[in-house]
Amino acid sequence: MTIQATLRQKKVMIIGGGPAGMEAARVAALRGHKVSLYEKTGRLGGQLFLAAAPPGRGEFLTFLRYLENQMKILQVVVHTGTKVTPLHLEAEKPDVVVVATGADPAIPAIKGMDQPHVVMAWDVLQGKADTGKEVVVIGGGAVGLETAFFLARKGTIDGETLHFLMFKQAESPEVLNSLLFQGF
Repeated sequence: MTIQATLRQKKVMIIGGGPAGMEAARVAALRGHKVSLYEKTGRLGGQLFLAAAPPGRGEFLTFLRYLENQMKILQVVVHTGTKVTPLHLEAEKPDVVVVATGADPAIPAIKGMDQPHVVMAWDVLQGKADTGKEVVVIGGGAVGLETAFFLARKGTIDGETLHFLMFKQAESPEVLNSLLFQGF
């Protein structure tokens, strides 16, 4: 008899449907537990959508599709659009609760951060903030660099579209050059 066979199946409640919550649900289900996952928004994925927003980062959505598929295969009961309350805990009576509700963006203590023209990178990447044409990105970490790259590519055409337009001679080289390098 294996050690795992001697353990009783537990009811596991995961709060948070981002990558950490889905991975916790996947592992718990693989270990034979009855798992339910709660996500307050209407979709799973959490910050994977932010990670996938900059150009060339679409592989994060492939990871999301993998995790979503694992939820189905492993019969994890998924509740989207549900913010967990004490009533949920009383009704479900889980043996284990895993809180995987994600992180909040770091907001630097810089004078003027409360101005209406100052927006957060997460809002830019989610399409919730309009930046206009002239932008200063504060922060040279991964989020700052990827947001700058996202903004630099905004309104430009991708390589596949450029190839198609060149092949069909749909535009002059000057117009194609401007479409390739000059975004909104």
